Amino acid sequence: GSLALTGVGHGTDYAVLMGFEGESPEQIDPSLIKTRTNNISKKQRLNLRSQHSIEFIPIRDLLWYTTETLPFHPNGMKCTAFDQSSNILASEDYYSIGGGFVVHGDPA
Repeated sequence: GSLALTGVGHGTDYAVLMGFEGESPEQIDPSLIKTRTNNISKKQRLNLRSQHSIEFIPIRDLLWYTTETLPFHPNGMKCTAFDQSSNILASEDYYSIGGGFVVHGDPA
């Protein structure tokens, strides 16, 4: 959807990676984000919740579907985690609803 069209330019990729690593917007030092995301790309490793290191190649593992939209709001994204056999471990929809607010699932 539209988040896929604007996401990289608005730092959504950085926000997603930092969220996967267990950071929250209120607590992270913004001056460290670029270095940390560069390290994820360079080392091809992501430290989930700062506890579990997995192989992660952003250009392969962050997919931006620009022609699909989610049901609740056009500015949304779906995060889906797969195991090594491509089985879905977890999946959640997130929507940027304006004013800096993000909600997950269908808030209706």
